[in-house]
Amino acid sequence: MVEKKELKCIDALREVLSQNVNPGFYSLNGYKEEAVCLQRSDDGWEVYLGERNNRYNLAKFDTVVEACLNLLYLVCPDRTENINLKNAFFNLLIETDVA
Repeated sequence: MVEKKELKCIDALREVLSQNVNPGFYSLNGYKEEAVCLQRSDDGWEVYLGERNNRYNLAKFDTVVEACLNLLYLVCPDRTENINLKNAFFNLLIETDVA
């Protein structure tokens, strides 16, 4: 089950992504075809590329923040843009008292 702070973190990520990244490039609700996906697992969080009903390049994380940062990198690998997105993400986390 997703905790309240984890939901706030995902909401912050959703806000940053919605303003900067095509929504077809990612999913914050599990598997989506041809997208970078974020999913809660039994022992943490997973980020992977969904393609042909498979999960490629699966990475597992203990915290939702780590998973969100990985997803940001995958949807925006350009260093300067990625730093800007991460800063916006962290600012929202601070505003919502998650960090």
